[in-house]
Parts: sequence; C-alpha cells; structure tokens
Amino acid sequence: MDKPNFSSVGGVPLAPTVLVKGGTLSSRQTQQIQQAEHDANQRRAHQDAEMAKAAQPQAGEIGSLRSRKLITEDSPRLVLWYRKHEQECVSEITMVPNSSGALDPMFTLVCTKCLERGLPQGQAQLQVRNEHRKFSIDHTKRGPKRVFFGNTPKIVQICGTVTVNDKVRCGACGWTVRIIDSKVEEV
Repeated sequence: MDKPNFSSVGGVPLAPTVLVKGGTLSSRQTQQIQQAEHDANQRRAHQDAEMAKAAQPQAGEIGSLRSRKLITEDSPRLVLWYRKHEQECVSEITMVPNSSGALDPMFTLVCTKCLERGLPQGQAQLQVRNEHRKFSIDHTKRGPKRVFFGNTPKIVQICGTVTVNDKVRCGACGWTVRIIDSKVEEV
C-alpha cells in the first residue's frame, strides 16, 4: 500500500513551513499563545481553589498546608540590570536536579525581545542552569538593594551578583546577552 503524500493537496503543492527567528507572530502562533495562557490561568484558578480548601482545618487532621509559596523572602535572590532598557528584574536562585541527579543552581531571566514581540512574560523566560552555562555568584556584594516596582521602591535582600561565563541565547528569537556582575548586555 502506498504511503499518503502530504506534500500536496488536490495536486496543488504545499508551501514549506518556514520559521523566522525574531520575526512577527502568525495568527496561529498568537492563538496557541492565547490558548496556553488561558490553560495556565485555569490551572492557577484550580490550584488556588485547592489551596483554599487545604487551608481549612479538617476534623482529625494531623497537619495541613498553610502556604503555597515555594520561594520565600529567605530565598537567595539576584537583581539583574537590563542596560538597554534601564530596568531591573528580580530573580531567585533555585536548586534543580541536573542530568546526574545532583542538585545544581539555576536562575531565570526574561527575554525582552520575546516580550516586545508580544509573548506573555511566562513564555518569555530563559532558565540559566549552572550545568549548561557555568555561572558564579560574587557573595561579597550581598546585602539589601533598593528596587523599584513601578514607582514603588522596595528593599530586596540579594545574595550577591551573578556572572555567566558564556553567552545566554533565547532559542525562540535568537536574543543573545552576556551577564557580567548582574548587568545584562545584548551582544
């Protein structure tokens, strides 16, 4: 039996699918992004409802969940300075399992080019894992740092500044940066 030929429909050849890095979004991509955000919002609402239910004491219970925060004020934090946009961004350092199963540090930064293209912030984040892009933290610069959220200043306790030994590149759009002393500079 012959395999179906999907290179044409009704004898009319189909155009190849081409993805342009850093290009504008197609309507199908926009729909997929909107659907993913809608699904994420539904999961968050479900999680909030479950957390509210779990916070209610039940008769005969031994323990219960009182907080859904995985990262607290005590978590190690970085403040990244995006020089091109003259904007600061707070990032937490978390420990994630590496390929051998041991825990390795990781932090997240936001791809500003993906944001400019219209992607929601949740889908424009890059994970910098020490296993893939070696980075070091200068602990001598730890301490309180004033960060502005809009026009409101807030004091954030940082664990130091970060320097990544290699370039960090967004796989979706090609945005490439170097991070030295927590300063994010486009390359």
